[in-house]
Amino acid sequence: MKVYITKELTNEAQAKFSVLDLLTNEFKIFESKFYGEDLQHLYIGIFCMNAKFSQFFKPYKSKYRKEEKVYIHKGVQLTNLAGTFLYELRLDYEKYASKPDIREILANDVLTSLQEIKNFKKIKHFDFDSFEKDFKSVFERLNWCKPIVVTSSQ
Repeated sequence: MKVYITKELTNEAQAKFSVLDLLTNEFKIFESKFYGEDLQHLYIGIFCMNAKFSQFFKPYKSKYRKEEKVYIHKGVQLTNLAGTFLYELRLDYEKYASKPDIREILANDVLTSLQEIKNFKKIKHFDFDSFEKDFKSVFERLNWCKPIVVTSSQ
């Protein structure tokens, strides 16, 4: 499986969101993992713009491509890969602008957003629980969120 982060940010947010570049290397761990045949490529579109600009960008709906599709766009042959899901995560610009360090709230927002995958009805053969656990472990390794400590009750 491959996981990608795309960014749509205002200039003021660029510096804070440079932390997303760290995730690119961390997400390579997913390349050796298999969670099911329905999802092989995940694109998470991070959107964070102030209200002055965000009004010009219409939110896009989650998209899923079960089968590969080859098409021509402006004279160039392109391929949409099978098992690809993409969704947009719209972040509260004011919340992020007020924080000097966004890593913890970003990790929480991204982890919460993974429910998009679970709730998408066309994705049936996918081990969401294992994927979510592995995704959270990436943020724990980076110290962006606290590990869950399981205590035994006696």
